[in-house]
Amino acid sequence: QIVSLVFGLLLAGHETTTNAAGNLVLELLRDPAQWAAVRDNPDLAANAVEEGLRHASSVIAWRRRAVVDVEFGGVTIPAGGKILVALASANRDEAAHDDPERFMADRATARDHIAFGNGAHFCIGAPLARIELRVMIEELTRAFPHMSLAEGQRIDFIRTIAFRGPERLEVELTAAA
Repeated sequence: QIVSLVFGLLLAGHETTTNAAGNLVLELLRDPAQWAAVRDNPDLAANAVEEGLRHASSVIAWRRRAVVDVEFGGVTIPAGGKILVALASANRDEAAHDDPERFMADRATARDHIAFGNGAHFCIGAPLARIELRVMIEELTRAFPHMSLAEGQRIDFIRTIAFRGPERLEVELTAAA
């Protein structure tokens, strides 16, 4: 448990926030209207962060172990059974979000996600990650209001079962139109 806690505090927060930043910038730049909306209304940055966490979370799955026998979807998971929780799927739930496959920086339900977990397993670093991501977007839109994805690049994502983020993201840092 100590090793797991140290891993979570020292390493996981870096990996997850770095990937969340790449995912967020990618989603905003894939649709230039979304980038322009945040650029033109900096108050939208915090909501864009939440939408990025919902739509393109850096943690797409996480492992858990059942502590008691539990039935889920007609399947009994025995105590001690291993579970892989698909967070990315839950964040795209049609019952919770209209048009969940679409990234919308102004989505009213953007904060209704489980990118940071829930309950006893809620991420201790969530407030810091939100601040880091919001400030990053505010500063990028201010410094490079016409930033765009570099054309012709192939975007590959890291190959893990738990995390998702672009291995690299090339952009054009244009200060003016």
